[in-house]
Amino acid sequence: LNTLLACYNGGSNGDIDEAYFRIKDWFDWQLSGLEVATLLGFNFIGRTFIHYGANVNSFAIHIAAWKGNVNMLRILLDLGGDKNLKNRGQHGWNEPPLYWAAVFGQTETGALLIERGADVNKFIGSQTPLMVAAGQLKYDMVSLLLSKGARTDLRNNQGKTAEQMV
Repeated sequence: LNTLLACYNGGSNGDIDEAYFRIKDWFDWQLSGLEVATLLGFNFIGRTFIHYGANVNSFAIHIAAWKGNVNMLRILLDLGGDKNLKNRGQHGWNEPPLYWAAVFGQTETGALLIERGADVNKFIGSQTPLMVAAGQLKYDMVSLLLSKGARTDLRNNQGKTAEQMV
C-alpha cells in the first residue's frame, strides 16, 4: 500500500488522504498489488510484483484491457497470461478480457488480444464482442472487430444481431 501510495497522485492537488482511501478501497475489493498497479498504470511496479511471484493469470489482464493499458497487457501476455482468462467471478463477473476492451472501446488492447488469438466471434454469455461494442456505441471497436472477421449474422438470446443492438 505504501509503495502504491507513494506513486499515486490522487488529483491535481495531490490529496494524500484521498489517495490513501482510494487505494485502500481497491485492496478492500480484494485486488492484488499487481491488479492495483495495473489499474493505476504503474507498469514498473506491476513488473516488480510479477518479479516477486505475482500471478500473471489474474484480474490484472482484465483491468489492463478495460483501462487501455496496452503495455501492461503485453507484459502479462508475454509472461504467459491467458488471453481468454475468465475473471474470477468474485464480483459476479465472468468475462474474458476482450469483453472488457469491447465494453469500454479500448481498441489498442482489443487489437492486441485479437492478435494473440482471442476469438472475435466467441459468445460471452449471450453476446459476441461485436454485439457488446455495438450496444455500447463503441464504433472504433466495432470497426476493429469487423476488420478482424467478426460475424454480423450471429444473434443473441433475444434474436438480435449486433446491428440491431445499436
